[in-house]
Amino acid sequence: GFILFGGGLALEREEIRGVGPVIVKLITLGSLVTFIGAGLAAHFIMGLSWPISFLFAGLIIVTGPTVIAPILQNVPLNRNASTVLKWEGILIDPIGALVAVLVFEFLQSANGGVAFTSHAFITFFQIILIGLALGAIAGFTLYVLIKNEWIPHYLLNVFTLAFVLGAFVFSEIMAHESGLLTVVIMGTVLGNLEVPRLNEILSFKESLSVLLISLLF
Repeated sequence: GFILFGGGLALEREEIRGVGPVIVKLITLGSLVTFIGAGLAAHFIMGLSWPISFLFAGLIIVTGPTVIAPILQNVPLNRNASTVLKWEGILIDPIGALVAVLVFEFLQSANGGVAFTSHAFITFFQIILIGLALGAIAGFTLYVLIKNEWIPHYLLNVFTLAFVLGAFVFSEIMAHESGLLTVVIMGTVLGNLEVPRLNEILSFKESLSVLLISLLF
């Protein structure tokens, strides 16, 4: 969650001028191609059942900032390519999680068969709405707290970390698997506002992200 929040902080609107359509196609059409292709491959090559094949396909849609961000920091690319990969790597993470949850809900509600159920789609849109709403509210709230200097300077980084984790947990309580989307939206909102001392948060985020990514792998 904190890694994705840090990724969201790095997403600035000005970056995507001219490459916005490419990013949209990657996270929509690209995800669809990966989902269908991986599902077919899992069934026909690996011999998995159709339900498990597409559950597997939903899980591997993700490229993720834990992989893409370190590569971009060490491999010189032109600005447009780097921007596209950064945005795709961050935005695709919650999308992959949502797709996996949707497929899983289908399987659960159909007792192992892939069948249409209203419950699965209600859960899917509930996750999206709660993630978007809570992320925007949490991001703006943190912005107000920092701008009005209601957080002591020496507690800024620790408070930000606690606030992000609190938003993630609260979102998960409201709707399971909505936490990732919440923190991405929260970071994006905060990163596109004029936040005082944002560089301090970014520096702390970089150090902590390196540690967390090392632990993950």
